[in-house]
Amino acid sequence: MANEQVLWSRWSEEWVVLYDDSTMAWFTEPGRSSPAGKILVKEAPEMLAIAHWTGQIPRRPPLPDGVSVSQLIALGSRRKRSKVYWMIAKSEEEVR
Repeated sequence: MANEQVLWSRWSEEWVVLYDDSTMAWFTEPGRSSPAGKILVKEAPEMLAIAHWTGQIPRRPPLPDGVSVSQLIALGSRRKRSKVYWMIAKSEEEVR
């Protein structure tokens, strides 16, 4: 998956893992032991939006060429009220 970075100036490839306790962690390299970031999905399930539902979230970043809205995932954080993590799945099938 790609994770949106600093002021939507670029998207970078990162590896995402969803753990049993609902922690979603992302890594800059596969197999790396410490994540670049993480969030507990169960703390704010209403802040998870996928595909066309991401249109309800303000400041949706522009998508790269060849990427469909159906590949987009947004995950918000209650702890950081204005923080939204934007991700792009490699394909629509990954989102399902």
